[in-house]
Amino acid sequence: MKIPSSKESFSLTKNNEVSLKSIKNGQLFIGKVLKEVSNQTVLIQTNGHQLLAQSEMKLEINKRYIFQAFHKDQKIYFKMIKDNKSKPLNTLQDTNTLIGQIISTSKINNSKLNRQLLSIMLNENLPFTENELKHIARWIEYKNDHFRAIESIKLITTNAIPINNDSLDGIYSILNKESMSTQLLKLQNQLIVQTASKDSNLGSLISTISKILNFNPIPKHFLTGENSAVQFTDLLKTLGLMTNTHNMQGSNPPIESLKQQLNSVLWELQDNKPLSENIKQLIQRIYGMELLSQDNEYLQQILVQTPIKLGDFLSDLTIQWSGQKDKEGKINVDHCHILFYLQLQHIGETVIDLRIQNRVINVLVYNKFSQLLGVLEQLKPSLKENLEQYGYTLSAVKLTIPKNNHQGLKAILSTNQLYSTNFNGVDLRV
Repeated sequence: MKIPSSKESFSLTKNNEVSLKSIKNGQLFIGKVLKEVSNQTVLIQTNGHQLLAQSEMKLEINKRYIFQAFHKDQKIYFKMIKDNKSKPLNTLQDTNTLIGQIISTSKINNSKLNRQLLSIMLNENLPFTENELKHIARWIEYKNDHFRAIESIKLITTNAIPINNDSLDGIYSILNKESMSTQLLKLQNQLIVQTASKDSNLGSLISTISKILNFNPIPKHFLTGENSAVQFTDLLKTLGLMTNTHNMQGSNPPIESLKQQLNSVLWELQDNKPLSENIKQLIQRIYGMELLSQDNEYLQQILVQTPIKLGDFLSDLTIQWSGQKDKEGKINVDHCHILFYLQLQHIGETVIDLRIQNRVINVLVYNKFSQLLGVLEQLKPSLKENLEQYGYTLSAVKLTIPKNNHQGLKAILSTNQLYSTNFNGVDLRV
């Protein structure tokens, strides 16, 4: 791979200073030249963003080129990647050539899996550096489910999560086809057997698991009322996700979380390989939730996977909560976005999308069955009345049927940085 001289590189203009923080030194990406803005200045589009760049080279409009970013003198430059004959590499026809060059220069195995991984990362314009690629290639080699591993890598790169074994394993665990409720049930049974056969202080952990397995995070008025906020906060505390959610208010005193208890007993149970392995997987799953949750001065996003028990049915529910904060740093309940991901018993994969703006609520349900429209219409009056009691106005309840059942829903989830896996669930009755 030929690295051009400084005369063949681009420098970002001052208008792009905010974007520099997200561009890594050595990062490869594909950029499309949209237009020439002025003499030696062009507009480049990459990953949905448009960047102004100064260029001493003549570029063709509407053509895609492969670039590498590098930092110098507190500025960032784009190098156009060329082949050994000094010809600029163009995408599509030159992707295979680039893959071969990357494999050669990074010295990773020239395997079918690594070529597939690189093809996806380049075609989907996922940011990566040479060192990150080496780490990913070593990690994915030891994973049994390569499809899930690649989906994990996508999530990590699109969310700008640091790439290391812990983060990769955490996201990989989030996408596990085995539900969290199944993992907890299995672990609970193993712990009961362990307690009976050996003098061990595992009663507290068994009790915590039982509490989570019997937890119903969707009371009648989940979205309204102080009791619901307290229930949701208690769930986060019990799982051990309060590190990023300390501004949410709960009434119960501090408790030792599932995450803390699992870490405490892991060393004690290391000789029991099946048991310790299940504990590790749950710790990684909780860590994955932390990675996909974020908290800053103005905004908060929480992602939670939890068992849900309704009647005799036990399954999983995934919730993604995104909200603004008020001046005191607390969640602003007038403006938030909540997504529920479920695999319902009778109607299959379902996404419930609730958007609240100025206390006005819009509900969008994604499901393949058009018959649900009649059910939703019947529920609207009672839902509207209940919300009005808490100062909310129901604007609309709509049903959207994906054109391609599974892929359509998966595309919806991917736009929210969460990919659909095997989210088992049950029918919910409002």
